[in-house]
Amino acid sequence: MDKQRNKQIHEQSMRFLEDNPRYKYILNGFYDWMGSKTEETKYKYITISNTFLEYCNKKSSELYAFDYDLFLSRYRSYSVSYQQHIYAALSNLSSYLLAVKIADKDYLLELKNHKQRQIEISNDSEAVRGLTDEQMQLLLNNVRSRYQNSELSYIEKAMIQRDELIILFFLFTGIRRRQILRMNVEDIGYENGHMIARAIRRSTGIIECEYIVTEEAEALLQSYIEFREAFVQDSSTSELFITEQKKRLSAAGLDYIVKQYGEGIGKISVTELRETYLRRLYKCKRHIIYEKERTR
Repeated sequence: MDKQRNKQIHEQSMRFLEDNPRYKYILNGFYDWMGSKTEETKYKYITISNTFLEYCNKKSSELYAFDYDLFLSRYRSYSVSYQQHIYAALSNLSSYLLAVKIADKDYLLELKNHKQRQIEISNDSEAVRGLTDEQMQLLLNNVRSRYQNSELSYIEKAMIQRDELIILFFLFTGIRRRQILRMNVEDIGYENGHMIARAIRRSTGIIECEYIVTEEAEALLQSYIEFREAFVQDSSTSELFITEQKKRLSAAGLDYIVKQYGEGIGKISVTELRETYLRRLYKCKRHIIYEKERTR
């Protein structure tokens, strides 16, 4: 009885391939490659794979992770068991395309690994260090709301501008503590239309790193430099970030600046701000491979 049933399903598979000639060559090879799987499973997998290939409407050598993701997204409202069935068929197809060198990698496996990494990033408290996006916004709002105090003097407001600049530098460039403390006015310049902040090792004059100043920080930095020049009135003093006593900002002063704006967030450190940048960069990098495939 089972042999008769298998024979009938096999004949059904062959008729299906004859009736769908566009991808017959690929699917016929896929059918043979599945080897010891049951005839029923083979039939289901080639029919699902044909639907997938017709949906993508491209050569099998041009399929990427995004194609699999887009197709699978059509079934998100279906039962979990049916989604797993669709996934199993495409997983075998993706493995087959790699095995016969039609594809240069198993794109469905890559998609699975990418999504798993995103789950790990979201759930792993050690991987997600620094501030959340909501905490970042709250921190900046804390700084800006203090600037709105009408009772502050011109100098006090300029110092708050300085504080916001420092925080923006940490959040959006990942600059190191010693680099920001050593920075001078002449280290700010332009290159290819972008404002650049250069971190220079003073003992050798070698540029350690160049940071692109964000548009948000550029106008603020220009305004602060204008204030600083009028406030200091001494061309021999070049420190970029100064105190109300016209001295270079110290490490202790830097720590105090960051901590004083932590209302509603908790204790904030310079390290935590820099880790916020690194966290965002890490998450971004996890998307790069997938986004490259999605936009090819």
